[in-house]
Parts: sequence; structure tokens; C-alpha cells
Amino acid sequence: MHARHARTLCCTAVTCGLLWLAIGAGAAAAGPSTAAWATQTPPAPLSAGSTLSTAAPTSPVRLIFVHHSTGQAWLEDGYGNLGKKLRDSRYYVSDTNYGWGPDAIGDQTDVGHWWTWFRGPKAATYTTALYTEAEQHSSYSRLATRPASENAVVMFKSCFPNSNVGGSPSDPIPAVADNPLKGGSGPLTVGNAKGIYLDLLNYFKTRRDKLLVLVVSPPLRAADTSPGNAANARYLANWLVSPTGLLKDYTAGNVFVFDYYTVLTGGHHRVVGHSIEHTVGPSNYLAFPTGDSHPAAAGDVIATTEFVPMLNAAYREWTSGTRVVQRAVTLSTPVLSSPSRIKHGVRRTWKGTLSPAQLVTGAVRVQIQRRRDGAWHSYKTVWVTAYKGAAGWRVKFAIKRAGRFRLRATHSDADHRYGVSAWHRVRVY
Repeated sequence: MHARHARTLCCTAVTCGLLWLAIGAGAAAAGPSTAAWATQTPPAPLSAGSTLSTAAPTSPVRLIFVHHSTGQAWLEDGYGNLGKKLRDSRYYVSDTNYGWGPDAIGDQTDVGHWWTWFRGPKAATYTTALYTEAEQHSSYSRLATRPASENAVVMFKSCFPNSNVGGSPSDPIPAVADNPLKGGSGPLTVGNAKGIYLDLLNYFKTRRDKLLVLVVSPPLRAADTSPGNAANARYLANWLVSPTGLLKDYTAGNVFVFDYYTVLTGGHHRVVGHSIEHTVGPSNYLAFPTGDSHPAAAGDVIATTEFVPMLNAAYREWTSGTRVVQRAVTLSTPVLSSPSRIKHGVRRTWKGTLSPAQLVTGAVRVQIQRRRDGAWHSYKTVWVTAYKGAAGWRVKFAIKRAGRFRLRATHSDADHRYGVSAWHRVRVY
């Protein structure tokens, strides 16, 4: 069934979003807790010391994608174009859809169902079929010749109802034997979802011959969720990729997380040069609606453009036996004193937070641009040291002329760009 004509079929549950490129690795050591601030010259280029490569595999690689209607649309030629772009990067793509496989297991793609696929009593049956599947169950272009090996890359994604996450970030994580989400669609809470994902790692670490790609569930429209549940989805996404979260103690190096959720909320998750850039969207809701919570083609095209190079980087790291140690420092939305209107020549403070504090290194760059002749032009750039262990940053500045201005903060160290805030507009009089 064509994705755009299958709107009522997409999932039956309620989970998460994701964040950053993460190929399981241990967390960095905690640093001092004292925040200190000083202006400094710009740090070394973002790519300095980095070997991250987005070059495609040198020979064809088999890939399987487990999805429903949203994934189908993402794959389709003329919609998200993911299948075609994966083909161009030498991936031989197959997929599963509704009704696929033993016991029609393809019908079950909610968060709790992943336990059935990978950890349940018939997991060996389902994964054997998954690793050998070579057919198409959606319409997309792919390589003409199938490699002889099994599927080496395994992508799996829950649909958008799984971004309606109940509970609270403070929920306890139940033991898997007591987890009511195990094998089902609910109750989907922060704690229950964490428990399912943690238990999956017990299987994933036994299959280092596979690159497991967890694609974040796409976001919901504001009309289809609540502010609290959408905030839970964002929180769970951060936990899934944080070095102090899902992959904190995972060292197998074969799990890659792509933040489809953030891209579809208007943010970015991509490789810039040799560095990873993650920009959180302006809200926790779908930025590319179609009349319901299925994402529009424009959003899927952006996701394709950002996902394929990141997959290439993850594949190269996995096959080389190395790991991307993604520290995943989150840059909060900064707050400006006198937020929308300030007097020229008067010093103002712009400040924000960085978390988790123990992983912070590098600097925060604050860009100030001026609107002139119908375009934005650079006005000044201020660098603020974010010493290791700092929980926040602040910068004082003065704009000496009237007009329309905007500010943006970027946190980075010498090798990676960790976070970019949205532009904050002000009028100076």
C-alpha cells in the first residue's frame, strides 16, 4: 500500500525521539564542577583532529529497514528519496512492512514490540528471517545486483504514535520481567521505554556482525499529543543518545542512533565537514505536517540528506573497529535580558546552560548579525570559554547602533560541534 494512502494504518502505540550520532561507547570522565567564564580567541577548526568520514562503502552492503507507512514514504522515489540515496551510496536496500514475516511480525513496530523481535521466545525465528530478507515491500530504486551476504545493516523505526510518551523523566526503570510495555504497545512511559531499550542491548552486543540503526520515532502534530507527553518524548530522545544514558556502559560499538525526530521538528542532525552538528527544533512538534502527523515530503528529503552521510560515517567506524565517542552536550535555548527590545550602547547579558555539565569542554560562540538591505550581515562574534565541568555560560555585549539584530549561540570543542541555538531576534533603538 502506498504510504500516502495508508494514513490510518500507521502504528497503534505511544515513544521517543533521539539525539546525535552514537556508536556505543563509555562516558567521559567527570570534570570540575566550578563554572568559569572568560573571552578567548576562537578554538581550532571543528574538524581538527577528527577522522570522521562520510564516504560511501567501497563495495555494496545489504541493508534492511523495518518500518510502516512513514518509513515507506521516506524510502519512496519522489517523496523522501531515501531508497534512491542509499542506492547511490552502495547500499542494497530491502524492507519490511505491514504483514511481513513469520506470524506477520511486521505488523508490530511499537517500542514494546522490539523486545518481541530481538529478545522474545521466537526472536531467533524473526531475526533469521530479517537478516536474510531480500525483497522490497515499498516502491524505491535500488541496486540491480544483490550481494551474497546477509543484511549487515539493520534499521528499525517505530511510527509517530510512539512519540506520545506518558509518565515522567523521574519514572523508575522496571526490570524487564516486570515491564508492562514488553511485547506490547503500552503503557508507554519514560521508564517503561528506557527498560525496553536497555534490555535490547543484551542481544545487540551478541551480534557485532550487524550494525543496528535505531531511528527515532517521528514527532506528532501538536493536535495529536499534549505538551507534557511531547516534552517526555524529547527527554527520552536525549537519554537515548546521552553518554550517561542508554549507551553509557555499552562498548560493542555496533549501535547507531539517528535523530529523525529532531530533523522533523525543524532541527538538524548531520555531519558538517568532519563534525557532527545537532540543532534542536523550535518545538517538540512536527514541523512538516500533511493534515495529520505523517511528515510531508519536504521534511523527509531533509532527513535523507542528513541521514545518509551519517550512516556512511557510522558504517566506516563500525567496520574499522573504532567507535565515535559522542559526548552529546546539549545547548539550552539561551535567555536574553530585555529579550525583544534593547537600547543601543547599553550592555546586556545573554546566558544559557550546557548539560551534562561534567562533559563540557571547548567554547560557546555567540554570533550577532544585523539586518540591512533585506539580508542578514555579520556584526560581531564573541567567544566564551566553557571550561570543563561548566554548567552554564553567559556573555555581556553592547550593540552601538540602532536597527534589527539577531543572536545565535554555538557550543563546540576542537573536533565536534555539539549544539546550535535558534536565532534570537531583537530590535535595538
